[in-house]
Amino acid sequence: MVNLYSRSGSDPQLLFSPSSNRLVGASLSCTLVGNAISTGLLAYRLWIAEVRASKYRVGQDGHMIFVARIVINSGAIYLVSQVLFLGLYFARSNAFFIVEDLLVPIIAICFYMVILRAAHHKEQDHINSITLNNSAGVGVTVTSKRNVEIHLSTDQVHSV
Repeated sequence: MVNLYSRSGSDPQLLFSPSSNRLVGASLSCTLVGNAISTGLLAYRLWIAEVRASKYRVGQDGHMIFVARIVINSGAIYLVSQVLFLGLYFARSNAFFIVEDLLVPIIAICFYMVILRAAHHKEQDHINSITLNNSAGVGVTVTSKRNVEIHLSTDQVHSV
């Protein structure tokens, strides 16, 4: 396929010729199906890990479902770009070459989207957690996903 693409530099219509149509179409279709299957299986594994971990967790929800949603979003963005790429190829449109040049940056955007959104989610959970200590030194950690108003009184009763 690389040889076919390099030869198409002199004649762009060679890439859309009937002899290369089956090879390029099969290659692009396999890439599209492989991406869809791998994204689905990864999301499924994250969901199964969340279900298994939830048996032992007390309190707030786990983060695996959030990560699974990020993976599905990233996979969907890349899948849509591949469908567009494949559709433009079979339409024999020269816009195929523009979308081809956009695929590599889309891959990087999807990859960094997973990292940045997961880090942002973890940071938000850390911000919403505070620790309160009483006079005996016993601490209580309060974690909330919403804004919580806490009223503390400084009145102490001393017995003699």
